[in-house]
Amino acid sequence: MPGLTHQRHNQLVLVVGQLLSGVGVASGISVGGILAAQLAGTTAASGFVQTASTLGAGLVAVPLANLAIRAGRRWALSAGFALGATGAAIVLLAAAVGQFWMMAVGMLLFGAASASGLQARYAAVDGAAPEKAGRAMAIVIWATTIGSVAGPNLSEPGRLLGISIGIVPLSGPFIFSLIAFITASLVIAVFFLGTPASHKPTLRRIPTRKIGAWAALHLASGNPNALFAMASVTGGHMIMVGVMVMTPVAMNAHGHSLQIIGIVISLHILGMYAASPLFGWLVDKVGARRVVMLGCGIFLTAI
Repeated sequence: MPGLTHQRHNQLVLVVGQLLSGVGVASGISVGGILAAQLAGTTAASGFVQTASTLGAGLVAVPLANLAIRAGRRWALSAGFALGATGAAIVLLAAAVGQFWMMAVGMLLFGAASASGLQARYAAVDGAAPEKAGRAMAIVIWATTIGSVAGPNLSEPGRLLGISIGIVPLSGPFIFSLIAFITASLVIAVFFLGTPASHKPTLRRIPTRKIGAWAALHLASGNPNALFAMASVTGGHMIMVGVMVMTPVAMNAHGHSLQIIGIVISLHILGMYAASPLFGWLVDKVGARRVVMLGCGIFLTAI
């Protein structure tokens, strides 16, 4: 079954890419806010640079989607990770010269890696049987768990690395981000295969011609299910990112070490991704809408 082998090959490549990007994103996010506050001299800067990262992910999402339509997912995903690597390099330069505005620009580009990581989940569905789409996506999401849980725990080793090579200590973890994003970009560019024509996603209600991302958004605006999904993703990310961004800053202000901060963020990310296979299975069994409502209930319980 060459098509199945092809799909599993791509899934494995995406898993490796997600492992690497998870390390890169989490390494930077866990100390980014603290580094920003150090450079700018105000806690408000912490939220600003993390907002820049999220904004960057949003700004490149549509161009990357259009690139995927024109040139294929391989080049769209690898381009996003390459932009993330550029952002990490700019953050390292910003810390070296003590310029907060430069760090903000770097974090804007850093967010492109997050955008690629998110779009990789949908690449996992290409070539998968419709009844197994939820599980195919969940496996790739789950792969992010390992990298993202490991990333925050590189905060202290990154700080020590920064000290040993003579750079700003808190910028050290961004070296891990830089290496991880470059490697992820190369892995996708070299090993990811296009989806065979005979195994394109079976979405018969969608026009067979290729359409741009803006046209897709226009179509989604008239679809209640799509609007429900967009509202769920937007609301969930708003709550999650707000908590994740400010927790390291608050803990640092209360004197907690980077090791403890890393453990807390790792537990947070473990909760984000570890149960992905279970929820993917539930989507296939009971439907996406019910699983979203279950997630809302878990959110309310946590709050």
